[in-house]
Amino acid sequence: AGATIAADNGATEHQLMAIYGWESPKQAALYTRKANRRKLAGDAMHLIAPPARGTEEERTVITSEGDCSPVITSGRKAQ
Repeated sequence: AGATIAADNGATEHQLMAIYGWESPKQAALYTRKANRRKLAGDAMHLIAPPARGTEEERTVITSEGDCSPVITSGRKAQ
């Protein structure tokens, strides 16, 4: 659990090796790869799920006429 927490908090492979006395970076890489994968997945969630209600996130939408219009997530045009 400690190595997972350290990797999730940004510890590098060499830092994990020093903390846990591992001689090869292979063991540390298991933890850093999983942590990186979780971070990437978390950072990409907005790409597949709408933002939570109550947040205002501005996006640019290309209309069928080819216009680029900034909109608020509620669907109203930004001013």
